[in-house]
Amino acid sequence: MKENSARILRTVEDDIVCEIKDKDVPFDPLHRFHNHDGYELFLFLDGDAAYYTENDMHLLSYGDLALIPPYSFHHTIVQSENLYNRVVVNIRDSYMKKICTEQTDLSKCFYRTDNKHINQITLNRAAVGQFMEICHKLAFSLKNTRYGDDVLAETYLKQLLVTINRMAMLQPRPTFKNAMPDFVRDTFAYIEAHLTEEIRLEDLEREMHHNATYISRSFKKVAGITIQQYIIAKRIALAQELLREGHSPYDVCFLSGFNNYSNFSRTFTKETELSPKQYQQRIRRVDS
Repeated sequence: MKENSARILRTVEDDIVCEIKDKDVPFDPLHRFHNHDGYELFLFLDGDAAYYTENDMHLLSYGDLALIPPYSFHHTIVQSENLYNRVVVNIRDSYMKKICTEQTDLSKCFYRTDNKHINQITLNRAAVGQFMEICHKLAFSLKNTRYGDDVLAETYLKQLLVTINRMAMLQPRPTFKNAMPDFVRDTFAYIEAHLTEEIRLEDLEREMHHNATYISRSFKKVAGITIQQYIIAKRIALAQELLREGHSPYDVCFLSGFNNYSNFSRTFTKETELSPKQYQQRIRRVDS
């Protein structure tokens, strides 16, 4: 996966990525909101870390599994050390579509019924062991090019997704104390609702009943990026979705909240390293 630590929007370049990261694997110290244009399974094993989405923040516990769909913003902050144990599996969006069937939608576990929040389940010790066993086999097959390793990798991924989907169907939504300040959560919600409109700090100040400086400072403390950086990243993520759906780059400019095509093209290229047209062409090649 192409992952520049300074980049908010990250591209899943490979069909499958499986990384078992222990305390010897450094954690991105920038602590910033980011998203992927593919799916991510994030299993927390050990450490002292907090998990942030656009809707909540809570401390992670052993066995917490975040199921992150494409374009959903999230990040993790390590509380006491810069290292912790976790497993991350990334799946390219087009590859997920390929391995789903009419009977079995393997992406179902990534979405709550309202399709607005990142889904999360908690695995008990036996389920974590089962998850880890499959991931070790998956990671081994991905690293090797022996006869059949590519087939085995796809098989292990399907097994992992079927297992997680079945667990998600049986498990109620987890309950945890949401430590995100209400007005910060409301700021995320306001931006979501007005993403394609002009969003000014004065508007946020009026809606949140706090002064603009306090809102900006509090937002950056949670997200690791400024409000303006977040709005741009959200609009680019929306543009990526629209381009994938086949809309023309010119139409996408205005549908995603930009009012000037030159600015849109320049900003999109800076964030994704591809022009809107190049991005759309690459997606078409991958999906074909």
